[in-house]
Amino acid sequence: MDDETRSRVVASAEALNYQLNITIRDVAAYAGVSVTTFLFINNNPLTKPATRQHVRNAIRDLDYHPNTTARNLKANETRMIGYSWHVAEDPILRNPLLDLFLYELAQCANRRAITF
Repeated sequence: MDDETRSRVVASAEALNYQLNITIRDVAAYAGVSVTTFLFINNNPLTKPATRQHVRNAIRDLDYHPNTTARNLKANETRMIGYSWHVAEDPILRNPLLDLFLYELAQCANRRAITF
């Protein structure tokens, strides 16, 4: 994509309060490598250091961040924690058992590097 088209797309997205999500295809195209090369850039000893650095520069230039939802779908994991609590009393009253449960749940998730 040329600079003028990119600028117009970014301006239109900003005007609509829309966030553009950079994908691995975008990064690979920008770096001039295949998506396969992009996916295996860190794990393939056959990848030339110059190619690896070129892809890293593309990641930085495009401000690419992996899509956690897509990654979890591919791994067949949700990495989410859910709970259900039946409120039998006045919902305004504090429930110390629920407070303790949520605190311990957050502590355990933090130890395992799970984000909410």
